[in-house]
Amino acid sequence: MDDFQMPAGVDGIILNLVAWTAVAVAAFVLMVPTVRGAQPPMPGAPLPPVYHPQRLEVIQPMVTREGIVEATPVHQRDGDLTFELLSIPINEVLHVEITCVFPPEFLAAREACAGYTNHVRIPHVGEYIRVTGPLVRDLVHDAQYHELEIHPAVTIDILSH
Repeated sequence: MDDFQMPAGVDGIILNLVAWTAVAVAAFVLMVPTVRGAQPPMPGAPLPPVYHPQRLEVIQPMVTREGIVEATPVHQRDGDLTFELLSIPINEVLHVEITCVFPPEFLAAREACAGYTNHVRIPHVGEYIRVTGPLVRDLVHDAQYHELEIHPAVTIDILSH
């Protein structure tokens, strides 16, 4: 057995499974106080779905950031609603994705969203919010977006207008 080698790519799949398991466990345990908007995740509640989760490099399994929604959220072809958050006080811009808000236009996203109903609060431009979810780098979008993402958003609370 000393000469056994794992097939190419399997180690990455295993690492992603371990990371997403950690994300799920963190979501079950995490309780964020609600100011107005979505309810905090309930113990045992699954994370909002993501199509092809292996494309997301998990930086932190669960984070909470506060900040200002910089632009009107945009409807994406995968059914997600995306926006940029100016995180305060650390003054970083984070891309935020709320998954399965609209019916997806392509099969992989439709399969991921099947049976899921989005309950994450949708913010408006200029609102000061608190968002909680996994902090990731999307390896597919990385050429276009260099900032990190909160994807999927698990809760969004509106702190002020």
